Amino acid sequence: MSKTKCFICGKEVDKKTAFKMPYATNKNHYYCSEEEYNTFMAEKNKEDKFQLDVRAFFDLDFDITERSWKEMSAFFSELRKTYSREQILWYIEQNIDKIVSAVQKKEPFSYEFVMYRYIIAIIKNNIKFFISQNPLPDNRVEEVEVDFYMASFDKYKPSKTRRAMSDIEEEGDDDE
Repeated sequence: MSKTKCFICGKEVDKKTAFKMPYATNKNHYYCSEEEYNTFMAEKNKEDKFQLDVRAFFDLDFDITERSWKEMSAFFSELRKTYSREQILWYIEQNIDKIVSAVQKKEPFSYEFVMYRYIIAIIKNNIKFFISQNPLPDNRVEEVEVDFYMASFDKYKPSKTRRAMSDIEEEGDDDE
């Protein structure tokens, strides 16, 4: 009998009795049972939806780089050890105007990554107090639907860039 490892828990299982799921080309993933696979996939789908919702929030008007996203994903994974997905999204949804105004006051950022780190710091420093003062409503425990981009960042306006004195003088000469 040939043995293989369960893709999720790592236990050794017999290939004939294990639940097999085709993966990529000419490869299979083996699981202890179909139930374990379904539970794993349901959890993975919830996490993917959470990641998309959070990514929509951070995708202001910029193309977020994969490197920046990996850093932020690591932060949210760490934050998820303490708070549920719904609590994190609830905090962001309720405080989006404060976050946007803080970002606008702090501008200009030298790199977009610095701006994302600033937003992460705001969330990390304020979520505990917010959750203690504003528990998640019972009707929102299942799913939190948030359209961050459309809801809040229509107000986002980049700050004016500084101009050289010679440019200002040239404009004055044109008016005369």
